[in-house]
Amino acid sequence: MTINELEKKLNFILSHNLEVDINSGFKDDIAAFKEKLSLLSATGRYSKLIKSILSSKDRKEFNTYVFEALFAFDFESRGLPLLYEVKQIHGSASSIDFLFATKDLKIYFELRLIYQKESLTADIRAQLKNIGMYE
Repeated sequence: MTINELEKKLNFILSHNLEVDINSGFKDDIAAFKEKLSLLSATGRYSKLIKSILSSKDRKEFNTYVFEALFAFDFESRGLPLLYEVKQIHGSASSIDFLFATKDLKIYFELRLIYQKESLTADIRAQLKNIGMYE
């Protein structure tokens, strides 16, 4: 998929499915995200992830895939390739989000985006402000 095709599809998803004003204050963030998706697309290993992003129907689903894309980008932009949606156990129906493999080691990553309650966020912020740490 070319960067132009990716940009058009992402613009459509954002503006129609997620009702985001793509010309708003998030314009620069959206442009930066498109560049990250372009890098992931160029590897040829993330077509399933990109397809999921571009077919998201709501914000939670979209945010989950964005989280995965940003995680993958952090590795890929440093020349550390990942495999996406891999089977950890042969013959298993389920898959793990990412695999990072070296000559001697395999590290599997299963990501979860947690939507925390506003009260928890407020508590964390208050503790950080008042005592400089959270416990």
